[in-house]
Amino acid sequence: MSNLRDRAYGQQAQSEGKELVAARATFATGLDRMTDQFAAAMPSGIEAKQLARDAITLVQLQPKLLQLKDQRSLYGALMTCASLGLRPIPQLGLAYVVPFKGRAQFVCGYKGLAQLAHRSGQLRGITNRIVRRGDLYVVAGGDAEEIIHKPKQHTERPDDRAELDPVAYYAIVRDQHQGRYPHAMWRWEVEDHRDQFALQREWNPETRRNDGAVKGPWVDHFDAMALKTVLKFALRVAPQSVEMQRAIIADESVRVELDPVAPIESQIIPADEIPDGDDVVDAEFDDDEIERQVRAADPT
Repeated sequence: MSNLRDRAYGQQAQSEGKELVAARATFATGLDRMTDQFAAAMPSGIEAKQLARDAITLVQLQPKLLQLKDQRSLYGALMTCASLGLRPIPQLGLAYVVPFKGRAQFVCGYKGLAQLAHRSGQLRGITNRIVRRGDLYVVAGGDAEEIIHKPKQHTERPDDRAELDPVAYYAIVRDQHQGRYPHAMWRWEVEDHRDQFALQREWNPETRRNDGAVKGPWVDHFDAMALKTVLKFALRVAPQSVEMQRAIIADESVRVELDPVAPIESQIIPADEIPDGDDVVDAEFDDDEIERQVRAADPT
């Protein structure tokens, strides 16, 4: 894997500081040593070398990850990606590794949750949608909850729809036995959920804690987080594979151990239990932009 070291610092030494170049080299060397452990954790058919290449790309896109106080957590987040078989390239929208309180945090994208659900073979379909102002939208309650959604028809450019205000979000999960598991939330309900559970917050000098205003993906990419929220609620009552259970447990956690075979839940710190500290950089991702990029290029 010497080519990983070359990619990490070979051609970029002239344009980057020596400290960052050295950090890239150290990280690439660490990946070399971790390859066998990644391979032991990964589902069959997925190669550890691909994950290592993705990791090099990841730190090139987010060099601040190399400045985290707890570098072990960066390898831990990658180990979680390995065990779930999810590539951490932001353009794919499957999984993200982001700075959080001086550590690397694993975040499962809603597309990653959907991929794990499909991979399990227990589900036959997932619908995950935004309802915009002017759409026909009805949620019928009762034992057989039904969601009716007909987007407003446009005679102008298709992109015009994205300019309409979102008013609700929903997910419908269908299993192989005709079971349906819907979950819908109005925008105000999602906002209440965000205010209660958002983890990324500004540093508050008065309390000396990260309990200030919400920041990060809930602010920068609200729709992506809203879609993930309703999908997680729907998946929690649908048939779940072991991988899906692990993904939900690991989501937004920090991994502190690197055992490739031990249960994930025994090796992580849930995000709400992580001590306060300074973030190096906000976590940012935009699944709408990611989807456009993937359509325009070969993701492999």
